[in-house]
This record gives sequence, structure tokens and C-alpha cells, in this order.
Amino acid sequence: MRHQPRRTGDDSYDGQIFGWTHAILLTESCDSGLGRHVIYLTGPDQLSDSLKYGFMSIPLGFLSPMAGRISFCIFVLWIAGNDSRIKKWPIYVSMAVQVIVNLLQVIIWTAQCGTHLNYIWNPSKTAEVGQDCWDPIIQTQIGYFSGCEFAYLSTFPGSTIAHVIQL
Repeated sequence: MRHQPRRTGDDSYDGQIFGWTHAILLTESCDSGLGRHVIYLTGPDQLSDSLKYGFMSIPLGFLSPMAGRISFCIFVLWIAGNDSRIKKWPIYVSMAVQVIVNLLQVIIWTAQCGTHLNYIWNPSKTAEVGQDCWDPIIQTQIGYFSGCEFAYLSTFPGSTIAHVIQL
């Protein structure tokens, strides 16, 4: 009988922490007025706070599912074990692609206005957004790329497990 290493489940805690923090910031954003029509917001501070907390939650929204997918890849590696018939390099490549793409999204999200991040959530600064921030098409294109990456990573683990079962 082949010895299997004991699993502790420690590889998913970072994703949970990212997810909880994302949920906390979204809750704060909703408490500040996110989801309500602008007419019902009491002032520019409420609108600004709502947008600010929503903006701050987005990078954690990228990182939480990434950590979950990496955790699942670690699980697939554990299932594959020491079986030499199963190639493990594609799993490592998919983990690296996830980290690169999602960190690139976080960097682009937080760097899009340079040192003027408050332009995004401050209603009095909306005129300067076009001057000091990147073209929004950059966010659209990285979103398309991320969607393709997500589609690949959604099918990859299942096909790997199906391959392991057939062996």
C-alpha cells in the first residue's frame, strides 16, 4: 500500500481570509449606500464612501477565487501522488498562470490612476479621471483575458481527475 501524506487543509485559509475581507468591505460599501439610487444617498460623502469600499474590495475579489483554485490544484497534485504516469507540470503551469494573471489584475486595478486613486470614488474629481487615469479599455481587455484563463482553469482540473481515474 502506497503511503499518502496527511492533508491538513492549510492551503485554503488564505482564500478564506481574502473572501471574508472582500465580504466585509462590500458590506461596508452597502451600508454606505451601494445598491441604492443616487437620489436616495444623503450626500457626496455617502456616495464617496460607498464607491471607496467597493473599489477597495475588488482586488480581494480577484485573489480569493485564485487562492481557491490554487488550493484545488494542490489537491489534484495530492491525488496524483507519486504516480509517474501523470504529468504534473501542467498543474504547476496552471498555478503559475493563475498567480500571474490575477496579480496583474490587482496591479492594473490599483495602478490605473497612479497616486490619484481617490479620483475613482470622489464625485468632485470625476473630471480629472480622464486626464490622470488609464483608458478604461485596459480593464476591459484584461477582463477578457482573465475570462479565457478562467474558462481554461475551470475545465483543466476536471480533465486531470478524469485522467487519473482512467489510469
